[in-house]
Amino acid sequence: SVKINIQANGDLCGNSRIGGSISTISDQMANDISVSLTDMDTDEEMLTETNENGKFSFSGMLANDDFEIKPAKSGDYLNGVSTLDIVLIQRHILGLANLDSPYKVIAADVNNNEKVSSADLIELRKLILGLYTELPNNESWRFADASQIFANNNNPFPFNEKISVENFTSDDMNNDFKIIKIGDVNNSVNMDNLRKSGDDTRSGKTLNLTVANKYFSAGEVVEIPITSANYNSIFGFQYNLHFNPEVLSFTDVKAGELAITNDYLGLQNADNGNIATSWSHATAQSVQSDKVLFTLVFTAKTNGTINNNLSVNSDKIVAEAYDQTLTQINVDLSVNSRNVISDYALMQNTPNPFSSMTTIEFTLPSTQNVEIKFFDITGKELKVISSEFNQGLNQISIDAEELSTDGIVYYQMSASEFTDTKKMIVMRK
Repeated sequence: SVKINIQANGDLCGNSRIGGSISTISDQMANDISVSLTDMDTDEEMLTETNENGKFSFSGMLANDDFEIKPAKSGDYLNGVSTLDIVLIQRHILGLANLDSPYKVIAADVNNNEKVSSADLIELRKLILGLYTELPNNESWRFADASQIFANNNNPFPFNEKISVENFTSDDMNNDFKIIKIGDVNNSVNMDNLRKSGDDTRSGKTLNLTVANKYFSAGEVVEIPITSANYNSIFGFQYNLHFNPEVLSFTDVKAGELAITNDYLGLQNADNGNIATSWSHATAQSVQSDKVLFTLVFTAKTNGTINNNLSVNSDKIVAEAYDQTLTQINVDLSVNSRNVISDYALMQNTPNPFSSMTTIEFTLPSTQNVEIKFFDITGKELKVISSEFNQGLNQISIDAEELSTDGIVYYQMSASEFTDTKKMIVMRK
């Protein structure tokens, strides 16, 4: 014999609601955030999403039960995240400028160990460089009870990521959360779409990086020093370096006035000619225009010039730098072609080996007479070309039949006091 007594006790029939709102650290309302409400007595779960005003609500709950509210959002790891965040976290760690919100400290705890340290900087830079597609030890988004009072804003751990509603009897609509974008400590997160180049407000200034143009030949180790005429009070920068992978193969980076190593590069796309770069320093640095910031090292696959094969863009990472006010400015790479031909150079012939025709390129600092001799391995002279050539890049073509031999052939260029010798391989049909 079972007796069931039904009462409309505290809106048992579901007229009362549980709800709240979700907003960012900068009070931007967050829509389309998934929110769950779990009945702690029955383990039943209800799901909803925040509306365009960042609000959510549930109805139809049993009276006198206890409930737990928990928001969730995943993915979009790079939203609001840039090298500027690394700069700000560095300054916080060193005590130069503390993060001014407990939510920003939570955002800075990238590796989710409830403290902010240099390990977080390493994790965040890997994310920015594309070495990570997601954080291995943390979510992209975290939520905090907006009503929580932190005893120490610089150490807000642990924090409440859920809100409990106990002995529910009537409307409870003040369950508000702050959504925290992990890694974003300068509040640049965009809740509507991914942050792209041009979405932010910049000062209009540009950090101008410069390289000197030069010719190189196949097989040559090509060192490209990077300088700047206006590297004044710069905290850091990021950009995508693009080069022609059919002409150049990346080898290394050498530190100069900036202690840049491969740890600041994303090399996973280097075979396709793209290298993400993220450099930061806790204090603003200035470097004189005649000093080398750092040097890029490549190996040349073919003959070529720097100006046709190297550039900076925002394809893989937004190109930007940070000035003395921590304002975002543009980044540009220009190739200085003035006085590009300042010396003699003899290039490796292409193709090599060859069976029919090959081309030899060489450069001259001025118009003058040049003699090019061809020898076999015994020293026997096979052919001589002697003529006046123009300043700059010159080339000659050689038919294999003109050399009347197979195997290794040496070619020697003589001009004024310059002499250089290289070898090629002839494989006549």
